[in-house]
Amino acid sequence: MTSDRGSDIANLIRRVLNWLACLIGRKTARAQTQRAGSEAAAQPEERGDVIAPVNSYPLAPLAPSTKAQQPFERGGAVGHESQEKAVEASGDVEESAMPSCGTSMGTQRQATEERKRKAASPEDRGGRPRSPPSKERGEDTERKASRSSRPEIICWKRAREWLVGVEVPDDISQADVSVLQADDSLSEDGSRAGCWPLAKLNAAVTVQIVDRIVNQTIDIPLGDADWLLFKLSGSQLELGRKVKQVSSGSYLAIVPKTWRRDEERAGNAPTTAEPVFLDGYLAHFFELDDVASTCIAFRDDHDTPIVIGSPGAEFRLVDHEIHDARERLGPLFGVSPPGIRIENGHWSDVGTIVVGQEGSGRQRWRMSFEPKADQVQQELPHEVLERKAGWYFLRFYDSSDTLIDSLDFRFVHGLKAISIPTAGPAPSTDGHVAQTVEIVHDAGYRVTPLDRKYPGLKVEEGTGKTILTMPPTAECDRTRWLIHPPNGDGKEVEFTILIERLWWALSTGNREPSQWGDRCARLTPEDFTAASGRAIWLRFPKPRWANNILAGFARERAREFPVKVTDRVVSIPLRDFSGAQELDDRAHEHKLKVWLETGQDTHEVIIGILPVQEDDGGLDLASIAAHRLATVLTKLRRAAHGPARRVIKEVRSHYRRAPRSRPDRNADFVKEGLCLIAVLMEEVPEPLLCPRLSDYWKRNVRLARREFPDRAREIAKSLKE
Repeated sequence: MTSDRGSDIANLIRRVLNWLACLIGRKTARAQTQRAGSEAAAQPEERGDVIAPVNSYPLAPLAPSTKAQQPFERGGAVGHESQEKAVEASGDVEESAMPSCGTSMGTQRQATEERKRKAASPEDRGGRPRSPPSKERGEDTERKASRSSRPEIICWKRAREWLVGVEVPDDISQADVSVLQADDSLSEDGSRAGCWPLAKLNAAVTVQIVDRIVNQTIDIPLGDADWLLFKLSGSQLELGRKVKQVSSGSYLAIVPKTWRRDEERAGNAPTTAEPVFLDGYLAHFFELDDVASTCIAFRDDHDTPIVIGSPGAEFRLVDHEIHDARERLGPLFGVSPPGIRIENGHWSDVGTIVVGQEGSGRQRWRMSFEPKADQVQQELPHEVLERKAGWYFLRFYDSSDTLIDSLDFRFVHGLKAISIPTAGPAPSTDGHVAQTVEIVHDAGYRVTPLDRKYPGLKVEEGTGKTILTMPPTAECDRTRWLIHPPNGDGKEVEFTILIERLWWALSTGNREPSQWGDRCARLTPEDFTAASGRAIWLRFPKPRWANNILAGFARERAREFPVKVTDRVVSIPLRDFSGAQELDDRAHEHKLKVWLETGQDTHEVIIGILPVQEDDGGLDLASIAAHRLATVLTKLRRAAHGPARRVIKEVRSHYRRAPRSRPDRNADFVKEGLCLIAVLMEEVPEPLLCPRLSDYWKRNVRLARREFPDRAREIAKSLKE
């Protein structure tokens, strides 16, 4: 025990002596660093980076066991390593200037030199370079780092309202960050890390970043205008970045709620405006393209026209595009990353391009590069190809670090083609048939459903391809998939397959049907009465698929039905055809058709058939009991109101109590009474008609309506007077 105690004391004394020697060496290094800094101040072009102060480590308390001494030993090792790094970073301290620290100090020096040889190159490390940048590339290096990690103004949707704030990138959000607006401190959003919601739209923002490497203040001007413009991205279009210019794509404009959309210039809104977290503002959506809308325009509360966002350069992704039906994830590219072209602009106006991994989560990969002004097409860094697959964003900044435009795209190195059948949307007389889709890819790639299994869909995995057999059901028209790279290289990428097929269903009321079919609906004359609630619903492959819809028995007499740009279904009420001449001609079969204009094509589809009326022997007025008809009219008059009550009373007054030998005396009354009931059935839905009519009266009313159409039209006219 006595020898162990003496050994511990000896070890303690040796460690204290080593610590004192290191402390003396640290003070010497600091003195020489300060002397080198003063000399560099006289010659700025030769000045190196300033070294951050090295923390000192206090002695640990004496403990009776070896385990209790381990924290002290680790602290001493860290102190030696910090001293070595500080001296090496100064670049001006000679090795002979450092005092010897015995065998332990030499061991530490060898370990430090070994770590230095194994360290990653500067382009593979984070943080600022320790060696001073060259005169030619120093400013460019710092500028590229600041642009790829610069805070930006963004908008995001939360709890059915839009918020606007400052987003601080992941690589600097770990530092001490303060965000001010008009000298007021902002608070970080509790549900979205790295974002500080603004207090107003038109006051400049200041971001202060303080850490051990850099102290930086970034000013973000917002201008004096009472609006902000954002370009939306993401699968749900619930995130946007502030821009000044517009090109094409989805945009969100936050303006005062007293402003209204100028539909003459900007076209119809794809959806209604949504609330904003700041009182007095609304968020309006715009889909800019070459057809529906090309600008963002409003009229303020004084009816003054206001156009937001001037047209600017437009960036296009080209080469190896593979078309799919996913619209909000950017285009899909295979084999090699896309090239970038610019329209209505010049590459000399673009200062930096940032490419990075899109999606949610922190610490996502990103990097920046500068475009070459003398090249028509810019190529993406080779790191994108090395990552094999993923969903990426592109952001284009000018020389003042202002965002010009942003794009996103998907890339899968091993994906070669997606072959989708191009059959027409209209079914044959036997209905739709199954369709086959081929996905051609390199060996090792897998294709799986994204969120659920599709009933009846077959997946065949082969060498270099995956074959999908889509059954003829509406549920399998639009399917979502993931393609997985082999060996975990890169991220799986989502894509969508769309089989363009048209479906319809006969329904009652204003509720969209749950089941869809592809066979002609069998119709009756009662479906077309003015009070009928029957309608045929059409289901399109996707929104904005049809530009114009016409329906009717003949093209020259067809009616036009509007469809909203955001809807993929439209209702065609059959009562809109109550006056069609085909309803009076029951000796022939008549087909109800729709004409769908899609771009340059027009599709004619038969959706319903009005069959030939069976021969029922005609209407025998003399055989109908007039007194029974008079009773029905009396009950109808009691339940009717307004003009209907007056007309029923007038027709009922024509009834005569005829002698038994004169049954034809009430023939005109029977004809008028039946035609009147037929017109009332067209004006009032049958379930609301009181009294309820038996099949006997329904049959005779239908025959009277067909045989005496002129009299029925006269009665209908008198009901409207």
